[in-house]
Amino acid sequence: MAPSEADTLGRSDPSTGSPDHSSWWQRLTAWSRLPDLLVANMVFAWVGIMLPVVVEQRLREQAPVAWWLGAFGQVGLLLVMRDSVRHPRAGRHHLVTLAMFFSGALAVAVWDGNGMSPNFFVMSGVSIGFVLSPRVVRPLVLFAWAVLAYAAWNGTYSWGWVIVFAAEVSFGAFAVEIAVREISARQALDHTVRNLEATNAQLTESNAELEAAHRRLALTQAQLAEQSRAAERLRIARDLHDTVGHQLTALTLSLEVAAHLADGPATTHVNQARVIARDVLADIRGVVSQLRDPVVGLSEGLTRLATAFPTLEITVTVAPDCHGAAPAVTEAVLRVAQEALTNAARHSGADHVWVKLACTGLELTLEVSDNGRGVDRVQPGNGLRGMNERIHELGGDVTVESTPGAGFRIVVQLPRDPEPLPGSMLDRMAEGEGASGRFF
Repeated sequence: MAPSEADTLGRSDPSTGSPDHSSWWQRLTAWSRLPDLLVANMVFAWVGIMLPVVVEQRLREQAPVAWWLGAFGQVGLLLVMRDSVRHPRAGRHHLVTLAMFFSGALAVAVWDGNGMSPNFFVMSGVSIGFVLSPRVVRPLVLFAWAVLAYAAWNGTYSWGWVIVFAAEVSFGAFAVEIAVREISARQALDHTVRNLEATNAQLTESNAELEAAHRRLALTQAQLAEQSRAAERLRIARDLHDTVGHQLTALTLSLEVAAHLADGPATTHVNQARVIARDVLADIRGVVSQLRDPVVGLSEGLTRLATAFPTLEITVTVAPDCHGAAPAVTEAVLRVAQEALTNAARHSGADHVWVKLACTGLELTLEVSDNGRGVDRVQPGNGLRGMNERIHELGGDVTVESTPGAGFRIVVQLPRDPEPLPGSMLDRMAEGEGASGRFF
């Protein structure tokens, strides 16, 4: 149910910390207390009906046993059904309510009680609407009118008082119907508010999941685009290697033979053709090497990596003197930065990453930090282990730090020009090594 007036009374004002100084009347008549207050008033009215009969001996002697049974039966059954006043028309106390009504009718029918007995019908008219539906209440009200009319026709009451009591019975039933509808409307509002809150929570959760999926999709698209570009470069390198490279190699060999066979003025032209062919072959080899493993500067490479992660705000800072590092160092730094950015995008929950590259003398320092969730203890996975292996092979060190709520921080230190490592087979092929120079 929506917060009622009673829910707000007696609480402290959150802005000032002072208690709520509502009047005693507001506290007494708060909505949640009204059902108890209504039952208490009906019991008080019942006491008012009974008190003259109990106090005056003449009335006690006149009151028949049936009147006493009806009077006490009504108040007792009213107390039994009082919970239905709190929770109207909940499907309980139907028989108790009917018994309460007819107990009052018995008291009204058998004795006037010094003119006060018709008030039992007034109490009944107020009570029955909390339990019974209007299609049952209406016949009972008509029955009460009929009993009162019979009493007036029989001379027990005057017609004037009968009309007054009949109007009070009708008014009580009508007022209760309004109250029950108000309670039902409040309950429906409370149910709607709870449903809206639950729906809003589900929408918030779904929106968060959708946003996370969008970030993963954007990251995947960026990685796919990079893979596509790399695959296209490799395809072009292979085409150059398999077509132009082999043809130039064959041309060079043919010119070698022609140089041995030619004499006179033709020798000069053949030698010039040999030089041109070798130069073209070297240029093609350089292009293939660049396509297979493009050499990118540290600043350009880190900036390019930052643009490949559109879901993150990445700040790249490169010191002016960080240039001229060995290719292996450049590749290692870029791969470490790529792994750190991938982890930040996928696992850390970060939205901002700082990439800093500094160079002092012969040493290079890369620092990648984010504002993600962080963890108590870093558990190295394949990515971190591969990162350590790559850096250690170059004589460097890797430090990984994390604190809950403070994100991750990766620091890499390595020499700018480490000891040369053996080249890969792909590099040797790209440089044209092989038997008799025939492998391009």
